This record gives sequence, structure tokens and C-alpha cells, in this order.
Amino acid sequence: MGMATYKITPHSDQVGFDVAVMTDGGLVQTTLGFASEAAAKAWVNQAMRLTKSLAPRDKFGRPKV
Repeated sequence: MGMATYKITPHSDQVGFDVAVMTDGGLVQTTLGFASEAAAKAWVNQAMRLTKSLAPRDKFGRPKV
């Protein structure tokens, strides 16, 4: 599982924020419509936690490197 990069940008109409998610494979997906930069950051943090929790684990439950 590759790492994703997150980029928070002001929405094109200058109201709210969007988050672009870029994967190692070159896929870019944009999540639209966060009311504030803080809300966008919270979403990114949650996405990173969820992605990390899905990482493969060894027989002792530790994330594989």
C-alpha cells in the first residue's frame, strides 16, 4: 500500500477549501466543500489514521515496514 499526499487549497470560488489526494500511482482525487481549513485538516488527519489502520500487519500485530 503506497502513501498518499494531501494538499489543502482554497476553493475556486474563494468560499471554503478542497483537499487533493495524490497517490504514488499518480491518481489524483479531489474532495470538495470543506467550510474551513481546520475542517479540511481534520479530514486529512482522519484519512491518514484510517489508511494507517488498514496497513498490513505482522504476526505480532505490528505494521509491516
